[in-house]
Amino acid sequence: RVMWKAPRPRQQAPEPPGMPAGTVLSTTLLAIAVVLLAVVLVQIQRLLGVTARIDGRGARRDAEERRLRATDSLRKARAEAGGAIQPENLGKALSDLEALAADSKYIEAGALLTRIRSGIDNAYTQGSNAGEAAARRLESLEGPGGPLADLPERVRLCEDALRELNDDGHWTLSSERDGARVQYRRTRDALAVKIDAIVDGVRPADTLIIWRQVELYSTWFPLVTASRVLAEPSETEVFLHLEMDTYFSYTDVVSRGWGCDHLKDGYFLLVVRPLTEENKPPGVEVPPFCPVRRLLPCMRVPTAIDVLVEPLSPTSVRFAYSLTLPLPPSVPTWAVNFILAKGMAGIFSEMKKVARRIAAGDESCAHVRHRWDPDKDATAAFIERRVEPYLRAMARA
Repeated sequence: RVMWKAPRPRQQAPEPPGMPAGTVLSTTLLAIAVVLLAVVLVQIQRLLGVTARIDGRGARRDAEERRLRATDSLRKARAEAGGAIQPENLGKALSDLEALAADSKYIEAGALLTRIRSGIDNAYTQGSNAGEAAARRLESLEGPGGPLADLPERVRLCEDALRELNDDGHWTLSSERDGARVQYRRTRDALAVKIDAIVDGVRPADTLIIWRQVELYSTWFPLVTASRVLAEPSETEVFLHLEMDTYFSYTDVVSRGWGCDHLKDGYFLLVVRPLTEENKPPGVEVPPFCPVRRLLPCMRVPTAIDVLVEPLSPTSVRFAYSLTLPLPPSVPTWAVNFILAKGMAGIFSEMKKVARRIAAGDESCAHVRHRWDPDKDATAAFIERRVEPYLRAMARA
């Protein structure tokens, strides 16, 4: 006989003691406070960014107003007639044209060339023999091997650079902070990037000298590992070769650069364009491209660079820089953003550091030591002889 026993009720594990209601409330409030603090910090960061942009725009506006007042006074002090040149003055005008081109004042030379052509046309209309003589002389000057053979092209490039660096109408704003504005323009096969900034605590001449000292690019220009001068026809013209050799890729740039003194209107320009076998002048050799085995394909990059230096005072300058390089449509947006955020910002930041070290006379700076070389100091002195009189004229105005 089997005795039936009722099953014992299953014993449940004791529940852990609950948290006191006050502790739960405190934890919840702390979490809410952390979230609110994070939101406040984000808003403060945005506010600081907006304030920095406003301050930067104010600094740019004040600097531009100072520059316009000074240059307007200078223009009034040396007002020029802008009409066609009379037949009897064509010979002197052609001599002045040669002098302006030799002095690297290409924009002024372009304006004078237009007036000379009008003067020649008027001389023909008036039946003056001076027109025919001037036309023959101008043809000789502009012919192959003549001193003005490159003048029309240089005038066009300098005027284009001046317009692009001063006009924001066809550019897209990428960022703006601390008075520096980064913009870009992308076409089907190229990317153009521009940075425009006010720099204080520097000497205007030094910002030009930095770009002219090609041998030292590897000490400050991002990614450049080697740089050398191929030829140096004058203080305002140079042929250069830059190499960028990294673990991932090898690229190089071979260029011809020249300066344009347009301080008459407050600007000094540097124009850099690709140098090839087709456009090289006699006596200049284009180095062969020597690819190096890297993860990415090696290439020679045809790069166009324009630099504008606008002196504002003995210790401040407006600096604008544009870089145009080939960029296929397949390049992703993140790569473009990297170029905008790192590449251009890095160039400007490093140039500003070097310029301030030069102004401070920092003997550990390679650019300061570079000037101890008498040959290199001649180029720096040449640039200073252009800029310093303009600054003194601004102060008087």
